[in-house]
Amino acid sequence: MIEVWGIPLDGVMWYCVGGGSFFAGGGLLAACMLGAVFASKIWHNFLIYFGVVISAFFIYMAAMPFSNLFYTLWALIIFGGLLGIHFKSKKKIPVNIIVIGITLIAIFSELPDYLTPTISSEGYNRLFVVGDSISDGIGTEDERTWPKIMVEEGFEVIDVSRAGATSLTAVKRQIHRVSDDKGIVILEIGGNDALMGTPYDEYEKALREILSKVLTEQHTVIMLEVPVLPWHIEYGRILRKTAKEFDVSLVPKKFLAGIFSAKGATLDLAHLSPKGHELMARKILLLIR
Repeated sequence: MIEVWGIPLDGVMWYCVGGGSFFAGGGLLAACMLGAVFASKIWHNFLIYFGVVISAFFIYMAAMPFSNLFYTLWALIIFGGLLGIHFKSKKKIPVNIIVIGITLIAIFSELPDYLTPTISSEGYNRLFVVGDSISDGIGTEDERTWPKIMVEEGFEVIDVSRAGATSLTAVKRQIHRVSDDKGIVILEIGGNDALMGTPYDEYEKALREILSKVLTEQHTVIMLEVPVLPWHIEYGRILRKTAKEFDVSLVPKKFLAGIFSAKGATLDLAHLSPKGHELMARKILLLIR
């Protein structure tokens, strides 16, 4: 558990990396810039500066996979708006309106990717699970992982997940075990790539190989987006780009973040507890049914 002055911050962290803070931060930023148009006192300006700093932190921590160029231009225009407020420039109104416009464009362009997609899985009773320790667990023989719970729910589960797996090891050791039989393929892979620093080109190549193998007429492929920290944002960009190129259902990162943020759902912020596996199974069931 992460604590500051005795206050648990696990939920805040997962809320941020799950993407929710992007919309809260964007809304706060737009409100601050709109308020700056009518600000008339010094303390108004201080409130606006404070609000912009908080909103920038929320947006940054969400690590939404926009390009670096977009983030740079957005930051420069915000900075220009703040300068206009500080020096009481007559140009502050049009600049603030531009900031609000860009912010709203960013929010509405990201919203479709934040919503959980509709999965067409009627008639499928077989699950192929390609994943890492989130699916495989911590390695104890009696561990009741979420794929095992899915078996209890009546599914035939071919679980090829492995603790410590990356996209590269999935190509070498896992995807060959995904048969051509009709079923749902759940790809829960990529978190260890970010943690271990898999080179970006190798990560993208491996994702393409995985999708090329499992994407057949007999399979419905579901990819779970990995919550990443801002300094791992490039992995998020590659994952989004590859999923769209192969036209597979990408479940937004709020899905995994919501599980990990639940009280008692993890053992160490990286591995699911028995309660976490139960929650994961329930959410997978809701997703595919």
